[in-house]
Amino acid sequence: YLIILGGTFGLLGLLLLSNAPHRPGYHPPSPLIMGIVVACMVASMACAGLLFLLKRWGFYGYIVANLVLCGANFAAGIDVVRALAPLVWVGCLIGVMQIGGRYKAWNRLR
Repeated sequence: YLIILGGTFGLLGLLLLSNAPHRPGYHPPSPLIMGIVVACMVASMACAGLLFLLKRWGFYGYIVANLVLCGANFAAGIDVVRALAPLVWVGCLIGVMQIGGRYKAWNRLR
């Protein structure tokens, strides 16, 4: 739930702040990069939703969407810490999937 909730708030914040006045010297990213970022955020939320249906390819889709999102963040000129933030969510998801010993969630995915 946290991945979907965080992605929703992140997407809303991105869309609301994209038209806000920026600091001097800041150049907003191109519409293509913004489109890629929005598409990756929507795809990662959809893949997180597929994990509730116990689909293994939802896990892989989530990882791919977040890796592309990191690349788009770098292309947009975002600093390294914020550009690599999606990888923190990937690490959290991998860790959560391994909790539970022989009853871990990874073994239940089809």
